[in-house]
Amino acid sequence: MDSLITIHPTHKNVAYITYKNQEQPIFFYAGGLYQNILFSAFEQLDALFSYNNKVTVIFLQLHQPLFSESNKNISMFINKLIRKIKARDYGSRVAYSWAREEGKLGNNLHYHVAIMVNGSLCQSDYYIEKDANEIWCSLGAGCYTWRLKRNTYRLRREGKDHLIRAVRMRLSYAAKKATKDFKQKRKFGCSQLKPRISIPC
Repeated sequence: MDSLITIHPTHKNVAYITYKNQEQPIFFYAGGLYQNILFSAFEQLDALFSYNNKVTVIFLQLHQPLFSESNKNISMFINKLIRKIKARDYGSRVAYSWAREEGKLGNNLHYHVAIMVNGSLCQSDYYIEKDANEIWCSLGAGCYTWRLKRNTYRLRREGKDHLIRAVRMRLSYAAKKATKDFKQKRKFGCSQLKPRISIPC
């Protein structure tokens, strides 16, 4: 067990991981998790907060019926969705993370996606979900999106800390090693937004 992780004493699928000198609750499974996936997603949220006082986070789940060795569909989806988001004047900076999952037999291929945008300009998931559904379904017959419960969070940089912690916990679900037992296919992707550097007065 990694020294950064502490298992919850009563909930076997919950643990705590040290992040920025605080104990952050995460989903945890017996197979473990990929910490590079976990921290990359956390850092992209933090990077967007360095530019915006408010951030809206929208969680998506995308399914495709046919197995594919590549992640071509998710790459096209992300590129098209970001263009749509910017065209809707939701800000010039968009952060995201995605994780690929598939069943033990290589079936049930799907992606968990988190889209993070300027919360002052985007206060609802309606158009992003609408655009996401249209884009994903256009990429192949049988492709569909699954609407998740409580899929949207509106966060403030100096707001309620428990909401930010809840979003990080939701992000942690996609970092689990279970359903990612494949060697040659890319498991994860995220934006490369660099945090804003404060210039000393």
